[in-house]
Amino acid sequence: MNQEPTLTDRKSTCGMYVVGLIDLLNQGKQLDGWSSFPDTPSERAEFIEALKKTVGRVANIRKAFKGFVQNYPSKAERHPAHAHLTDAQRAEYRRLHDFELGCQNFSDTIVLYSPLAIPGGDTTVFGVWGMLLGTASVLMLALAAGVPLRGGIEVGMAIDHFPDEIYGPVLRRAYLLEQHVAQYPRVVVGKAAMDYLHACVEDAGETKADQFNRNMAQDCLSLIALDQDGAPFVDFLGDPVYQLYQDKEDYREQAEKGHEFAKREHERFVHAQNYKLALRYAWLRQYYESRIGRWIDSPAPSS
Repeated sequence: MNQEPTLTDRKSTCGMYVVGLIDLLNQGKQLDGWSSFPDTPSERAEFIEALKKTVGRVANIRKAFKGFVQNYPSKAERHPAHAHLTDAQRAEYRRLHDFELGCQNFSDTIVLYSPLAIPGGDTTVFGVWGMLLGTASVLMLALAAGVPLRGGIEVGMAIDHFPDEIYGPVLRRAYLLEQHVAQYPRVVVGKAAMDYLHACVEDAGETKADQFNRNMAQDCLSLIALDQDGAPFVDFLGDPVYQLYQDKEDYREQAEKGHEFAKREHERFVHAQNYKLALRYAWLRQYYESRIGRWIDSPAPSS
């Protein structure tokens, strides 16, 4: 599947990108806890606790995404399809995941991005797969630690004019998904991203690149589910993500911790009669309970 042409000058390249915008929730209220310098020992203790709940959480989530981005090339090599390739096919496989998966930060917002075009005029789906797998992994860990995240993933135009970041309309579209569609702690996938994956699956091209992208797009779609409101979202508790985890026991432990967090927050907001947030955490709790029942109290499958 040939990519739309990119426009390049001496300083920047404009083209199609996949972008994931992830926001840490509830940070505003926590920031109020250290809006002024503490004067007494009790205020100092509250100040330090507020720092941990804001700066500490942001630092940990940034570290988690950065670690995934740095290790993603090795994860791509561990994709199940890689083991069945010939030497010539592995060379083509490596060419197709010769792409950038970048990460930029602003306050409590993280932006992941990857160009769809690679040298030679082809397009690659590896960046989308990395985006989905990365958000699934970090969302799982964050919720287990009691840190709610919400985000949107979309495909669209951007330019790499500024060092280590991109700028363009796709960022706004991902932001709108996070703000107006995601609603509760989940990462939704936009229409353009879904259309792109379906186009790759349906592409009848016969080149090696076409075949790899077709298979990879199918893998990407397996990481996405339709939620009860019809929105596609990253299914971090789905079987494909579970199977990709090397440490199944750790995955099950993180899932159970996330489930306990969802139940705790749901019950807290019900008790406080905060019906808006109670409903949102009811959705999150329902999602956990629709998925993890088949793992809890049952042995993990052998690797």
